Amino acid sequence: MDFVIPLHRANPIFRATIESIIKFYEPRNIHIITPFLEIEKIKLNSWNIGTTLLNFIPEETFFEPFSKSDLEKLYRNIDENSREFGWWYQQILKIGAFIKIPNISEPYMVWDSDLIPIKRWEIYPTQEYQYHRFAILQESARSQMNITQYKESIFELIEMDALEPVTGTFVPHHFIMYRSVLEDLIQHIERISQKSWFITIIQLSTKFLRFSAYKCISTFMYNKYPNLLNYHEFSLYGNGIRLRDSRTAVEELLSMNNKDNNTNHMDISYDCILEYVEKMENKPTYLQLEHV
Repeated sequence: MDFVIPLHRANPIFRATIESIIKFYEPRNIHIITPFLEIEKIKLNSWNIGTTLLNFIPEETFFEPFSKSDLEKLYRNIDENSREFGWWYQQILKIGAFIKIPNISEPYMVWDSDLIPIKRWEIYPTQEYQYHRFAILQESARSQMNITQYKESIFELIEMDALEPVTGTFVPHHFIMYRSVLEDLIQHIERISQKSWFITIIQLSTKFLRFSAYKCISTFMYNKYPNLLNYHEFSLYGNGIRLRDSRTAVEELLSMNNKDNNTNHMDISYDCILEYVEKMENKPTYLQLEHV
């Protein structure tokens, strides 16, 4: 299966994210969608990537003939609680990856660039379970405001009530994507809005502070493709560590990484992450270092 990773910018932990995915899931391709200037900053010389091919795609022209700057003109910052345009842009990148990337697998996995698995959860079909699965990793939304905004923006977009699993939230930071589902979702959005789906989503920012592609797709699948909405319950793999302010952790990891490798490069290896986690009393299932 192919993986797709929208990447805001090159950063010290991205190597560990890539190496962890390859260690556990051995994807044939990882498609990395990132600004053109960030591509040349990523050096793969010492990365442990095996036979997986890394394909870098500039995000600026992803929705040609519309450029990223064209779409940014449709964005509105309502107040201090608004997410930045780049965050909204990532939502449409996640939904639209199958349109831009030739011969992408069916299904494929979208994976957040800061999600580093420590323990493997099964994503592929097995003899016991025939469907691809993601894992519920987040126990709750950050605030009631987020819950309300997600619910209202999703209803505006697809006229369906946003839903959640019994425990946790459908913002799992990775998601199994099916072309047939996404094609139907896009047609559904455009029937309601009478304009391009990605324009409609960006323009949600003029009325709402939040929108989640993952939660939107989950809601749509629950209503129209329930047999494909398969996941591990929160109780199985939700014991992770999510650091919204990761500066101290990244500084410690860089210090460990450079000491172990006798080099000053800024890429933190997955081995270094495992060494860091080993010191923790309660071993997490994943590590998520935000805002790097």
